[in-house]
Amino acid sequence: MATISTKYDQGDRVKTKLGGIEGMITAIFLRDKGVTYEFSYNNNGVPTNTSVQEVEIELSDKNGKIGFKS
Repeated sequence: MATISTKYDQGDRVKTKLGGIEGMITAIFLRDKGVTYEFSYNNNGVPTNTSVQEVEIELSDKNGKIGFKS
């Protein structure tokens, strides 16, 4: 079985490179040899999520992770 490393982890605070929308990674999907992230954010008070690629996001200026401690 192959090991795949990801640039971002679930719970990481990230933002979109285009538009600077702040959100967090809520899921990671491994498809073929690629990685897709579920990006969750607040859209005018409405919880929203979408799928993004690594090239579309970057770490947020806000530090830390959101979620439960393990």
